Amino acid sequence: INAMLTDYLPSALGTYVASARAGHDDQTALLGQLHALNESAATILAATQANDIQALEVQSIFLGTKFSGSDLDL
Repeated sequence: INAMLTDYLPSALGTYVASARAGHDDQTALLGQLHALNESAATILAATQANDIQALEVQSIFLGTKFSGSDLDL
């Protein structure tokens, strides 16, 4: 995400602005790049959320085991 925000997005926008100033307004290329960045960000978000859900499930199992009565208790 950091590279997207600090490198890829500024590079895409900078290249577009420079080409537009030179009279070559190629919105299609810019939109393609922005779409690719958006898709990549959405994939990263989904993977992060899935990992968070998995971590919560593991924590829930741990806490359930830790604080429920043991089968070994007499």
